[in-house]
Amino acid sequence: MIRVAELAHVIVHWLADNLRCRAKLEAESTKKHEKRQLFDIPPARIGVTEHQAEVKQCPGYGVCVRGEFPEEVSHPTHC
Repeated sequence: MIRVAELAHVIVHWLADNLRCRAKLEAESTKKHEKRQLFDIPPARIGVTEHQAEVKQCPGYGVCVRGEFPEEVSHPTHC
């Protein structure tokens, strides 16, 4: 991956002792930082669109009729 310039966070892992010889390094100046970047992918957010079909009573026949849902809106949802 290519390193990015705009970062959300920077964490420095301080080096106080040489783990091999146990020499104290706190007073030594830092020569450079080796850098690695972790790319976090945020969780997906699902957008929900509710489709509502009107239900009305027909004055001519007295029965209830419903508007039509689009073909891709084929399954009802339940509580």
